[in-house]
Amino acid sequence: MQLPPLDSVHTFFNFKIAKIIATFLVFCFIVYHGILHAIDGGDSCYRLLSKGRFQGSNMWQPYGCMTHTYSTEDSRRCIRYVAFLKQDNRIAFVGDSRIRQLYYALVRQIAVSALTEEELPTGKDVYHSDMHYEEPELRLRIDFYWRTTIDSNVLSLIDKWKSPLGAAPSLVVLGSGLHYIKVFNDSLDALQDYTNNVMLLAQNVEGLQAGSHVLWMLQEPVLAERLVPHKAHITNTLIDQYNRAAMQVLSGSRVLVWSSARLIAQGSLLDFADGIHAGEATITYYIQILLNLYCNNYLNFDDGSCCNTREGFTTTQITSFVALCTCSVLMICLSLKQWLTATQRQEQQQQQQQQQQCEQYNEASGITALLSRGHQSMPSGDSDVSSTGSNSSPSHYQQQIQEQQQHDKIYHNHYVKTSTSNSVVNGSISNNTSSNIVSEGSSSSNSSSRLSSEYGELKELSTEEQIQQKEQTAKQQQLAFSQPSLQTILRALGKLGLIMGYFFLCDRTGMFMKENKYFSQLNFWFPIGYMLALGLFFTEDTSHTRLLHRDMTDEWKGWMQLVILVYHMTGSSQQLSIYLHVRILVSAYLFLTGFGHFSYAWTGRDMGLVRFCQIMFRINFLTILLCLVMNRPYQFYYFVPLVSFWYTILYITLVLPPVLLKPRANNSHLATNAPTVNYLYSIVKFVGLAGFVTVLFLSEVFFEKVFVLRPWKALFVTTDDDIHEWWFRWQLDRHSMLYGAVFALLYRAGLQYGLLDDTSGSNLVTGRLAGLLSLLAVGCVGSYTVLARFCGNKRDCNQVHPYVVWIPILGYIILRNQVGLLRTRFSSFFAWFGRISLELFVCQYHIWLAADTHGVLVLIPSYPVANVLVTSFIFLCVAQEIHEITNVLLPFFVPNHSWKAVRNLSIFLFLLLALAIHDGIF
Repeated sequence: MQLPPLDSVHTFFNFKIAKIIATFLVFCFIVYHGILHAIDGGDSCYRLLSKGRFQGSNMWQPYGCMTHTYSTEDSRRCIRYVAFLKQDNRIAFVGDSRIRQLYYALVRQIAVSALTEEELPTGKDVYHSDMHYEEPELRLRIDFYWRTTIDSNVLSLIDKWKSPLGAAPSLVVLGSGLHYIKVFNDSLDALQDYTNNVMLLAQNVEGLQAGSHVLWMLQEPVLAERLVPHKAHITNTLIDQYNRAAMQVLSGSRVLVWSSARLIAQGSLLDFADGIHAGEATITYYIQILLNLYCNNYLNFDDGSCCNTREGFTTTQITSFVALCTCSVLMICLSLKQWLTATQRQEQQQQQQQQQQCEQYNEASGITALLSRGHQSMPSGDSDVSSTGSNSSPSHYQQQIQEQQQHDKIYHNHYVKTSTSNSVVNGSISNNTSSNIVSEGSSSSNSSSRLSSEYGELKELSTEEQIQQKEQTAKQQQLAFSQPSLQTILRALGKLGLIMGYFFLCDRTGMFMKENKYFSQLNFWFPIGYMLALGLFFTEDTSHTRLLHRDMTDEWKGWMQLVILVYHMTGSSQQLSIYLHVRILVSAYLFLTGFGHFSYAWTGRDMGLVRFCQIMFRINFLTILLCLVMNRPYQFYYFVPLVSFWYTILYITLVLPPVLLKPRANNSHLATNAPTVNYLYSIVKFVGLAGFVTVLFLSEVFFEKVFVLRPWKALFVTTDDDIHEWWFRWQLDRHSMLYGAVFALLYRAGLQYGLLDDTSGSNLVTGRLAGLLSLLAVGCVGSYTVLARFCGNKRDCNQVHPYVVWIPILGYIILRNQVGLLRTRFSSFFAWFGRISLELFVCQYHIWLAADTHGVLVLIPSYPVANVLVTSFIFLCVAQEIHEITNVLLPFFVPNHSWKAVRNLSIFLFLLLALAIHDGIF
């Protein structure tokens, strides 16, 4: 059964409605998260210590913020940086054996080598004593104070820290309660004594220096079946009572309640070997939380948003926002004006329609009466009686004629002048025009034949004018498309300003939450399978039969982009086989770029500067705007610089002499009668391009010298002024676009010399050759999968990738195009995504992912599936709208006139030069 095309859904739900819903959702989420900020102040440290959940079974996710996983190197880097700032790294743990576990784990985390018994005593004889660890060169001191209860000893310790001679720790972790339960069981007096002591502690802590963080770790639950007999009376019910008492007392004080530790313990109770002390994995979670609390604000890791201060605004960002906000305000004003004007026009039209209906009725009645009287006035033998059977005297008849003429004159002066043109355009003459003709011709014969002849002449005239006006309207529409009005430009820029504001809110403020990525095989393959099913469901016939026609390439780009989105969302780069297959998709996009642009040049079409600027504008418009608004380097959006660079190289290669000759006849897009010399020219160009790439690749030093030259250095370096990221991306796909151009040349040769025939919907080749070709294609695709399966590491695979990537791409092309039935059908679902693939790739950085792709944007906290669905819906609507805005702005910024395009390009380069000077590039 033929499935309905995707466009049929637009009857009930189109993108205009979807964008309105998306805008409403964004507004609702801004209000919702604003309320959350009003409740907890948007404090990510509080969220880190208070709530969270397990993603899967082995990853703790704090509520609303991201944690960086600290290695020993990262931990020591943090300690070293704090020491560089002339600050002491003092951390104190105060409590019982559970708190002692944290002390041991942190010391082992920071130490670079195995510790001796003296440095980290673990014998039973020292378990109930104080411990200390120091590294003077790092100004590091970690202390553990054995205090099973909150008593005068703890209070005196805090008083010591408050004294001028006592250096207060930067981080203090306290915990108590289990000893009370062990000694006093469920005694209410013990619980009251515990409450009073915690209250004294909260009061005493207020005098510590402002830079000290004081944490109160809630008591973890126990695993009752593993408790030894003399501790069996310790129950989770009693532990909860003591925790509630501590939380009530410490609420509103300077002491931060660390309640997320208890949640972690609840999810990993099976690791409690003796039923009381947490396992190694649980302690690791605790230490990571403490390091994120202590270090994130110093090191500013991209994937560590908890307790991390947001970056400030730059002058460039402020200037960009002022310009965009001005356009947004103008757009809103214009929209309000249009709405008011439309409302007034609608009211006027309703009044005019009512008036017109009344007048048309009156005039039609007048014409009928006039014609009837004219018929009665004609001689009819013996009788002078009208057709209605009533007698009419001459005086009475003349009086009626005068009244009718006076009425027609008034109507002509006030209405006919404005309505005649409309009646002619509509292809028929109205009763008002008929009455005007009758009134002007009533002095002659007033006969019905006169009216009929004039009516026919005007009807013929109206048809001709209608055709002329349609042609004029078509020309005006074409002119409007090539030269958009100022109002259209302001409206597009206004929408763009609002969208950029949403980008900024998502990824440069703390308005919305962020979470870490989480990979599992199910998280990756389930959405891939679901989207594959949707893509197969929405399939349609296409009128194209050529190999790699437009619908097919859009489909290819679409499903590749969807896979890349899932790959980024789930953090699947850690899986080597998935990583290598995604690398093929990026290379395939460059392959298609080379194929498409070489095919365009081969047919002899325009390769002028205007076309080059138009393509570069489409590729780079959104990226450059985000660089200004989000304060990120151009190289941050690595795919856009990669495509732009290789397209520029291919363009220069094609326009340099010897230039490809135009086909002798160009009756179709795919002219197969190109001059033979074009093949020689193409081979020469390809050899030269391959040589240029090889020279750059053979010497990384020479490569760096070329690309760090000013003024284009800023296009290829990262925020850290590093060129190695560009080198990695460049060398990985250094041949991909050339592969596409070579394949296009071979394809043209096959068409011209009759080796291929794709002008119909039949198979490309038939018989045994078809089976052999299909088997070869399967082998090409499978060979890379085998390589990815048995490849040892990323470095070795990346070295082989540029030389073999064409094999699976060629295999897919053969499988997709060999069978005519497959070649003449395509997935409209995937094709739609393919048309906005560039916008999807760039927009994902900030409004689908978060923290510059290191995390995931969270609009609906604690509900990951619902959050992905909502953020994806908004993300798609934004990408589609930006795609439309780019098409609207293209003819304005890059006109079809060469000198205007050069003028705009010069202005753009001048602005870039000014910005580069401001940022110190020159």
